Amino acid sequence: MLFCKDDRSLPPGTYLKMVQSLGTYELIECPGGHETLFINPKIIADALTKITTNPTFHAIA
Repeated sequence: MLFCKDDRSLPPGTYLKMVQSLGTYELIECPGGHETLFINPKIIADALTKITTNPTFHAIA
């Protein structure tokens, strides 16, 4: 699960509570907020690379 820890689009803690309903997951945090993909896409690309190259990563179907 990729989480931009500076996201203020929802009240603090709301996003993490929502994703807990998905079950067990690995949380990958990255700096940035809701618009990070547009403002600094390298942060998202680096985080996604970290996720996909992690041998313990399991996709949520």
